[in-house]
Amino acid sequence: VASSVTPQELVFSVDNMTCGGCGSHVRNLVESSLNQQQQQQQASSMTIDKVAVDWRAGVLSIYGGNLNEFVEQSVIIEMLKKEGYPTTFLYVN
Repeated sequence: VASSVTPQELVFSVDNMTCGGCGSHVRNLVESSLNQQQQQQQASSMTIDKVAVDWRAGVLSIYGGNLNEFVEQSVIIEMLKKEGYPTTFLYVN
């Protein structure tokens, strides 16, 4: 039985991204965190389509399916905070 996947976008605000390099760094960190989360939750029906960072606007978006249910937002927020990027979850779309 294929479980249904709801397309979603998780949006976070990220402070201290002062250049495109910072944006790339944040995106790489988030992608690796999401990969780890997917491996830890073998049974989850989460899919990750894309991680997008707009460093000028200070916005991080994660696109995929069933994200709200399975993505551990606190893990991402804590990780980015440690790296010097205070992060807040804004909303799910």
